[in-house]
Amino acid sequence: MAKASTDRKVDIAPDVYNCNSAHTFTYSFILRNRGKRGQWTFREEFRTRCESSPSSWSFEMIFHKVEANGKVFFPATLTRTDSAPNVVDVLVNPQIYDDFGNIFTSSWVLKGEGVRGGDVLEKALEGYFSNIEEGFCFILELRVQIFIFVTSCHSPSTV
Repeated sequence: MAKASTDRKVDIAPDVYNCNSAHTFTYSFILRNRGKRGQWTFREEFRTRCESSPSSWSFEMIFHKVEANGKVFFPATLTRTDSAPNVVDVLVNPQIYDDFGNIFTSSWVLKGEGVRGGDVLEKALEGYFSNIEEGFCFILELRVQIFIFVTSCHSPSTV
């Protein structure tokens, strides 16, 4: 179903749910030592098993090293890899928590409406973790869940 991400040491738990109103893809994993290690790339390919309007996708999110001041930069790219003319809506909602259970991504989403085959959506997640002690951010691990919702494929206007 999906190609593995670039680091085999990270266990990724995928979960897929298909229903009449949406196709949901969830990926859960833990990134350790984000304050010490360089960048790590999460990359997955997936497809809906939709009878009305099937679509295939590639999602990539680069987790750069967390800087000493808590600054993070995580660019994301979602590509619809099929060439079908039907349109669908898509929403990517990553939930990223630090060691203390603080959520970093409370309002960040990557959203596309009327996405056709070949379309590419890009957005960078930028900001600061708030657990800074004496000018240094202590991040031992990031707990990540990435939710991807493909919707509107069953509406009459997409067929």
